[in-house]
Amino acid sequence: MEKGLLLIVSLILSFSMISCKKESGKDLSELYSEKSAELVNQILSENINCQCIVEPPPETFLEIIKHDMPEMHIMFRKNTMAQLNMDQQSTLDSMLHLSNEFNLEKLLVNTSIKFIDGEVFESINSMEELEKWNKMLADKCPENLCYITKPIFSEDFKLVLFDLGYPNYSCFPSTRKILKYYNNKWDSSDYTWD
Repeated sequence: MEKGLLLIVSLILSFSMISCKKESGKDLSELYSEKSAELVNQILSENINCQCIVEPPPETFLEIIKHDMPEMHIMFRKNTMAQLNMDQQSTLDSMLHLSNEFNLEKLLVNTSIKFIDGEVFESINSMEELEKWNKMLADKCPENLCYITKPIFSEDFKLVLFDLGYPNYSCFPSTRKILKYYNNKWDSSDYTWD
């Protein structure tokens, strides 16, 4: 009986370890980093001129919405799941957890892009600070300042929901983009990056 139970437990553990790997042999964390790097570097090289980029906040946009607009959180979660073809809340939670690994500075191929501290960027809340900030930006980034949100991928990493663009300094959130991965490339032909 003990040998049978030990065999069953061993099989379950082996299966669960195998199921955490994708076909490529990479675990989900490695796959998230790889796909994030492909996405960010492709979009920055093809679609947007970015001299400086604001470091993304540690939270995903869903976590920010949960904190800032709790009444909208459930609707945004449902929309995100629908956009990424997810059936289970647990799938979304797993993919959100992977975004904790997102480190923009490590992913970028173009090392000439300067980073702006995200916390400093978000802390501007008075005109005096805004004037100081604008002067600092004019010195550090005279051309273009961009931002990016942490990408959230579908379970098969063939769809991604994120945003990358120029800050609009308004109260209205920008439109997040959904891109499809095929022919070894993220299709961004449906979007303008502004």
